[in-house]
Amino acid sequence: MTPMETDGRNNGNMAANPPKVLACFGHHRCASSWVKNILVDVCAEIGATLHQHGSGKIGDDLLGALAHDGVHMVCCRNSTQRQAASLPFHRGFHVVRDPRDVVVSAYFSHKHSHRLGPWLTQEYRDRLVMLSEEEGILIEMERCSHQFQAMGGWDYANQAVLELRMEDMTSDPLREFGRAFAFLGVLDSLTLPSLTAILERHSFRAKTGGRDPGEEDVRSHYRKGVHGDWANHFTPGLVQQFKDRYNDLLLKLGYEQQADW
Repeated sequence: MTPMETDGRNNGNMAANPPKVLACFGHHRCASSWVKNILVDVCAEIGATLHQHGSGKIGDDLLGALAHDGVHMVCCRNSTQRQAASLPFHRGFHVVRDPRDVVVSAYFSHKHSHRLGPWLTQEYRDRLVMLSEEEGILIEMERCSHQFQAMGGWDYANQAVLELRMEDMTSDPLREFGRAFAFLGVLDSLTLPSLTAILERHSFRAKTGGRDPGEEDVRSHYRKGVHGDWANHFTPGLVQQFKDRYNDLLLKLGYEQQADW
């Protein structure tokens, strides 16, 4: 059994004969690297081909990025709804995180550990180092606007995409990844011992050399491993700034039930 069904060979005409692709949709600082690394091992285990990319490289045409035969799964780590809509035939899962924790995670990552590149320069990192924590988090809050727009514009009613929370995935990875891979239809090719071993290889303790979740290393890509850490860093002023900018998103995602949290 193959990991997915296809409509036949591509023969160079993807518009006329699009593949049925399995997809993982994520966002920056929503455990996207962790999920991607697990997908790499899962695809190796079941004999599937994984295509990885960031949205900045291809824009909204996700289907156009799959330019070769044999792609079974695509991992889109900075997703937009337009990208998902560009896949006519797909089944996937989508991971979100409390936007307040996204902001704090982005602040520490961009200040200390994230790889520098065109969109994260040494000049920007030096600026974060010079600012107070409150000032730096406020800048990151503003910088997250494009990402939060993508999260807010997502079609959460799409029956072809399973909605997951990072908080649940890190708290009980076997259950949540089991749900995800069952939804994708690949569990027939993936044994429970294999999945358990993969998840153990990518556990917080394994990735951090033995630290438990909650033990912080600000210079590590896996800084702390707990949810709700925003409460340790949001001042009353930052709370109000977040409410003014993103309260609708927070309520839409269900991380708060009322506006006056």
